[in-house]
Amino acid sequence: EVNIARCQNLTINGTLQYNTTTSTQLIDIYGDLTVNAGGLYNSFSGTTGKRTYVGGNVVNNGTLNFSVGAGNLVWKGGAPATISGSGTLTNGFISNIWHANAAGVTYNTPIEVRNVIGLYMGEVNPNGNLIAGNIAVTTQTIERTSQSSFTQAPAFTSGITRSVSYITANI
Repeated sequence: EVNIARCQNLTINGTLQYNTTTSTQLIDIYGDLTVNAGGLYNSFSGTTGKRTYVGGNVVNNGTLNFSVGAGNLVWKGGAPATISGSGTLTNGFISNIWHANAAGVTYNTPIEVRNVIGLYMGEVNPNGNLIAGNIAVTTQTIERTSQSSFTQAPAFTSGITRSVSYITANI
C-alpha cells in the first residue's frame, strides 16, 4: 500500500515532516516546492527517508533535509526545472536525486549528492553546482538510461569509488 499526498504547489513557512516511518509514504508535487526563510522540509520520519517528487522548481530559502536514510528528491515532468535559493541543506547534502524530467533540470545552487544520482529522462545541467560524492561515503552510483545525460560533468569529490550503471528505468 502506497500513501501519496499530492498537491499542485507546496510552500513551507514552518516545519513539514512525515508522521510515520512507513516507507511507502511520499509527497508528489505537480508544480513548485518553495521553502521560505525559517521554513524546514524534512523528507523523513525517524530514520526512514522518503521520496519527494517535484514537477516544477525547487526554491529553497529555508532548510531542506534529505539527509536521513534514503531521502530522495525525484525530478519529474515535462517543463524545464531549476533548484535555487539561498537556503541550506541539513548536513550539507541530499542522499539521492533521480532525474525524470523530460525538459531537464538545472542546478543554480550548490547541491551535494552522497549516494545515487539517477539520470532517467532529460538533460541535467550541473551548472557548476552539482557535487557527486563525499569522503564520508566511499562509494557512489550514477544510474543512467539512454534518455538522459549531463550537459557537463558534475564536480566529483576525490577519493570516492563510483560506478555507472546503464539501466532500463522504472521509477
